[in-house]
Amino acid sequence: MSDAIVQRYNKILADTTFSDLHVKMGKDQVVAHRAVVSVRCEDLCAIPDPTDKKKKIKSSTTIQMKNVSNAAIFQRVLECIYTGTVNFTSMTSANIMELNKAAKNLNLKRLSFLCEDFLSSNLNVDNIFETLAAAHKLNEAQVKSVCKFFAIEHFNEIVTNNAGLHILGIDLFQEIVTAYLTFQATKSLSKPQPTAPPPNTLLDDYKRLYNIMPYADTRFVVDGEEIPCHKAILAGASEKFKVLFKDSPTSVPLTGVSVAAFKSMLRFVYYGDDEIEPLPCCELVGFCRKYELNDLLTICENKIRNSIDVTTVLGILEVAYQPEMAAKQALAQELKDKTFPFVVDHFNEIDLERLRRMNLQISVDLVFYIQEHQKKRQKGR
Repeated sequence: MSDAIVQRYNKILADTTFSDLHVKMGKDQVVAHRAVVSVRCEDLCAIPDPTDKKKKIKSSTTIQMKNVSNAAIFQRVLECIYTGTVNFTSMTSANIMELNKAAKNLNLKRLSFLCEDFLSSNLNVDNIFETLAAAHKLNEAQVKSVCKFFAIEHFNEIVTNNAGLHILGIDLFQEIVTAYLTFQATKSLSKPQPTAPPPNTLLDDYKRLYNIMPYADTRFVVDGEEIPCHKAILAGASEKFKVLFKDSPTSVPLTGVSVAAFKSMLRFVYYGDDEIEPLPCCELVGFCRKYELNDLLTICENKIRNSIDVTTVLGILEVAYQPEMAAKQALAQELKDKTFPFVVDHFNEIDLERLRRMNLQISVDLVFYIQEHQKKRQKGR
């Protein structure tokens, strides 16, 4: 799992600028993004049916939640929906049990597993009472069985802890004593087996989000093609996009990159796909600098360093002459040192027609390089 993807979607969750989902719990309200929630938790927000032309998609959605105790718990639900993880360190056992209940109500199997696994793995004589009482109250059989097993193993410490017994109450205490006496009589104690962890589908879900683009709220027009996407997700990748969307444009014309290059950028932003072809990488270098997509810029620069062939060499050479390269002279010179010799060695295989549309200085420098190369060859005879 890419840490960068987790951090990006955690940032998206924290920024409410482009939120379009309002979840109410009594007087409390939490906001989120329908696009993300729909591909990660359809029980909470369904993916719209593109074939249903009669049903107009509203600009925002409000949901009334009845099975979540409070906004703080639901914020943890969203944390797992967006990032696939939850930070339990500041939560009490009772809070985690409430989170587990919410996860089951929303059919979030991985979140439920994470809750139960954390509780089971972190049981001790200090928190066993609160955890067992919460599991009993919420009728959580798996956690309760783990707690009872722990209580039997540490029976003497349990029954001598007056404060803890007060938390359990008489009925639950009697249940523990009965289980212990049964164990003493049978000498049989089988440890509850943990459930298998459900797969973490975070990247697959975000790939699906890219492919179907539910609840898209803006479109880029590239070479006449409209490409839908989400303001919140692009803004999560760069503050430059957030500024671009400040006036809520629903259509953004874009020049300087092809459809293939722009979609490669989107795949990287949405689900971390860094398998980008060399030519789109060449186009994206300037785009990444403009929009401060620094991680993608590094990937593109490394790709073009090592992807010189007869179809890419002129595009890569063009990158070396971009005005922004003034701040990266070492890289610009490296690209020239690799591309000029390649052009000379494969002169008859390269479509030089493209030079007509490129910076004139490239043609001038290439002619000078060829002349110097010829002089050196003649001297070497």
